Amino acid sequence: MSSEKMENLEIKNEIVELGTETDIPEILKLQQANLSENLTEEEKQKEGFVSLTTTEQDLEKIIKNDGVVVVDKENNNLKGYLFSVTLDYAKKISFLDPLIENINNVEYKDKNLNEYKCCILAQTAIEKESRGKGILEKLYAKLKTELISRGYELGVSEIAEDNKKSLGVHINKIGLKKLGSYVFNNKNWIIVALDLKE
Repeated sequence: MSSEKMENLEIKNEIVELGTETDIPEILKLQQANLSENLTEEEKQKEGFVSLTTTEQDLEKIIKNDGVVVVDKENNNLKGYLFSVTLDYAKKISFLDPLIENINNVEYKDKNLNEYKCCILAQTAIEKESRGKGILEKLYAKLKTELISRGYELGVSEIAEDNKKSLGVHINKIGLKKLGSYVFNNKNWIIVALDLKE
């Protein structure tokens, strides 16, 4: 191979791993770029969006002991993240109050969700240029392994019904199950779950 061709080869060093405190600034930057309030209606419909805002302190606590953060990096640049939180920590996040309240009214496989060891799938975001390349599937595979090793049976989340892109991807590609819905602040939310035993 000529040296000219070798210079044009892009060597990709992709890794999916547990997030650390050094990843927090990039996670927050990607979160802000995907927040509903920072996007146009057209962008939200085409690309999806995130609704929950977290702080550096939130992410530090989640990384240390209140959840699991998984990141996908290519050449040491963050391409995407996914994080879950314990049910106890989720109860401290006011944004999640309606979901926590509604979990009591939802069943899965003839059991109330309270009968399972659950965590809350809090948020995921993939940088725009990296979408459709299998990153979300890799993040969920890593997260699932981590959650199973910690004894969890279900990961529960909510997705805004008008977030069609995210809802479709999570149900059709990742395999989350629709369990119910509720209305909060005139917005419909779909309760979904990742069965960690499947």
